[in-house]
Amino acid sequence: MSPMQEAVIMALGRMPIPAEAWRVQAEAELVTGGSLSGSTVRTRLVELTRAGVVTLVDRKGRSMTGNRCSRYRLAWKGADL
Repeated sequence: MSPMQEAVIMALGRMPIPAEAWRVQAEAELVTGGSLSGSTVRTRLVELTRAGVVTLVDRKGRSMTGNRCSRYRLAWKGADL
């Protein structure tokens, strides 16, 4: 597992509800203490979804520009929803 994947997992773990990629990015920046690009976080979310660590919940989220977007959560947090 790469350091960026670990940062995304830790960021999602700190979020109580399913989150959009831009919210995960903001939280991951707090975790790493540095700046991350949106594409880095989105790519890691896709990789972690394919690995079964992260679940794509729905497309009811809102992007920073107001468009519909995907929301994610850790796979093992699914029972909490």
